Amino acid sequence: MLAVALGVKQMSLDQCEEIYKELGKLVFAEPTPKENEAATWREKLDQLYKSSSQSFRVFVHGSKHSADQFERLLKEMCADEDGNLLIESAVKKVPKVFVVSTLVSVMPAQPFIFRNYQYPVGTPEMPSGLAESPAFSSIGTNSSVSQRGNHRHAFMGSCKHQIWEAIRASSAAPYYLVDYSDDVSRWQDGAIVANNPTIFAIREAQLLWPDTE
Repeated sequence: MLAVALGVKQMSLDQCEEIYKELGKLVFAEPTPKENEAATWREKLDQLYKSSSQSFRVFVHGSKHSADQFERLLKEMCADEDGNLLIESAVKKVPKVFVVSTLVSVMPAQPFIFRNYQYPVGTPEMPSGLAESPAFSSIGTNSSVSQRGNHRHAFMGSCKHQIWEAIRASSAAPYYLVDYSDDVSRWQDGAIVANNPTIFAIREAQLLWPDTE
């Protein structure tokens, strides 16, 4: 979310802080017990209801929090009169930005790169079901893939989803938020496959600038 807010939407750090505060209040607020023992019976019942509602939501829906408010906030944050697709942000000459999600509608689950740029013509994309572990990717001069230069495969991904969808899909942490789905695919939090996406950043740089050491 921060990557998109800073890199794509060109927001200030103060704006990002305000978004996170609103996000916390609307989506992830936890019912907390009153420090004052004089809390009214209505307040105590309200706390009990909120706590029970979260437990019921986990049981029925598999997630602790509702994604409805989160999606509404994301749509407001990402709305752009010039277009809401990731690739449409490229005309504004913003930095190249990607976020990692986990595509779980295929077996085995694999990394999925939402990005606001296109690869050089001819860059092959990793086919579904043949995900390559980034730990054994073309990074390093001893790799046979590395020797093939431009023939490195890109991970599965898209630059044609809406910006808010990229954030939603890459933030769908199991237990906390329900998976994000469209008519074709289903995603979970990118941390499932890449809690530290540095290796993906190196691969993306290799794909974008294949002739650069």
